[in-house]
Amino acid sequence: MSIPTRAECLGLLRAHRVPPHIVAHSLRVAQAGELLAGRLAAAGRRIDPTLVAAGCLLHDLTKMRSLETGEDHARTAAAVLEARGWAEAADVVGQHVRLRPEVLAAPPNEAQVVFYADKRVMHHRVVDLDERFADLVARYGVTPEKRERLRRLHAETRGLEARLFAGLDIGPGDLDRLNLDPLEDFEPWRERSPSSATPPSA
Repeated sequence: MSIPTRAECLGLLRAHRVPPHIVAHSLRVAQAGELLAGRLAAAGRRIDPTLVAAGCLLHDLTKMRSLETGEDHARTAAAVLEARGWAEAADVVGQHVRLRPEVLAAPPNEAQVVFYADKRVMHHRVVDLDERFADLVARYGVTPEKRERLRRLHAETRGLEARLFAGLDIGPGDLDRLNLDPLEDFEPWRERSPSSATPPSA
C-alpha cells in the first residue's frame, strides 16, 4: 500500500494553491484524526494512523476550486490522488463527505475516522457535533431537502461517534484540547501568503 507522506501531502496542498484557511482546517482535522486513530490502534483496532493522517490532510484538496465549478470536491480530490497511485488515500478522501453504507456499518476504519474528524472541526477549531452541524445547516441547508439530508447525516455521525469511542480511554470531549495545540505546519503558509496570515475564526 502506497500512502503519501506528510511532506508529500503538504507539497500537494501547495501545488494546488489551497488557501491558508483550508490548510488550517485540514491540519486541525489531521490532529483530531491522528489522535483518535492512535487510540483505536492502541485498543487493538485495525487502523492505519498514517492513512488517516494523509486522508485528513488532503480531504479538501479541491474544495476551493469546487466553490467555483460546483464539482463534488470529494470525488475530484480522490481522482487527483488516484492518478498519483495513492488508491487507498483516494478511497478515504472520496468518502469524507458521505461514507458508503457498508463502510459506515463496518468496524472502525480509516474512512470513518477521517469523516468523523472532519465533522468535528469547524474552520480551525474542534467543536462538538451539534455546533458543527448547525454551521453546516446555516451554510448549506438552502432547501428543505438539504436540511433534512444534513439532519440525517448528523444522526448517523452521532451514532458513529458512539461506536468509534466505545471501549477507548478517551471520549469525544477530549478532542477539544487540540484547540490549545499550535498548527505547527501553518507558519510556512503565513510566510507565503502574508495577506492571509490569520485563518478565519468564524
